[in-house]
Amino acid sequence: MNAARARASRQSEIRKDEINVCGLAVHHLPAAREAVVAALAALPGVEICAEAEGGRLAVTVIDTEATMAIDQIAEIHRTPGVVAASLVYARVAARDEDASPRADRAPFQFKTEGFSS
Repeated sequence: MNAARARASRQSEIRKDEINVCGLAVHHLPAAREAVVAALAALPGVEICAEAEGGRLAVTVIDTEATMAIDQIAEIHRTPGVVAASLVYARVAARDEDASPRADRAPFQFKTEGFSS
């Protein structure tokens, strides 16, 4: 089985039984804010959750029927104006399980100081 077919098969399995939730800290050039926000908002499975001054975004990315989160993360990295995108949270959970990044599940407390939604 070639790599593309194997990946498509795995993607199909994930979509049926699991949800893949990724949290990213995205830093962009402040002058490119509008273009970056529009580009990210247009990506399937990508949601901008919070924004802070200085070109910082908190973003969630999930697998969708059409795309895998890893592909959308790569697209975020390629977006003009994005300086860096760091994976800060990842969870694969059963579709009927809450996969949100809650502080009671993490070994640390989430800090949202400096971010507004």
